[in-house]
Amino acid sequence: MNVRHIIRRMLAGLTAALVLVVGGQAFASHYDLVDIEIVPTDVRDKLLAAGIEDTQTLLAKVLTEESRAEIVKVTGMDKAAVQELAHTLELMQVSGIGPQAARLLRLSGVESIGHLAQRDAPQPLPVVLAANAKHAATGLHPDASLQAAWSY
Repeated sequence: MNVRHIIRRMLAGLTAALVLVVGGQAFASHYDLVDIEIVPTDVRDKLLAAGIEDTQTLLAKVLTEESRAEIVKVTGMDKAAVQELAHTLELMQVSGIGPQAARLLRLSGVESIGHLAQRDAPQPLPVVLAANAKHAATGLHPDASLQAAWSY
């Protein structure tokens, strides 16, 4: 295993621990799947049928390779799409980052909470704005103060 893989596994474990410790409390941004467009409607319906009704439960189901394989089987999504979903859900663990902001951060090259924490908040703002303009990712117009909040 390379160092990057080890760090990702450690961050996934820490995220899982936070989900378990914090439980139902409002630690970060958790949403009912019917209220957001984080996955296509047909995938959302399959997740709901499997008893996965919110982003917190879904995050718990995509933390490990083994559990991601289950989501691939249940939804018909490919592995890469489930991995991308896992990254998006991980970013949503930061207070103030919802589905749109998480998608925008992913399009801007932010790979994980650890990657976000390592960044100098004001520096990547032009990258985020360019990604938003290029992909029409969200109606958000992040400024330095919002991005600084994301960088805890």
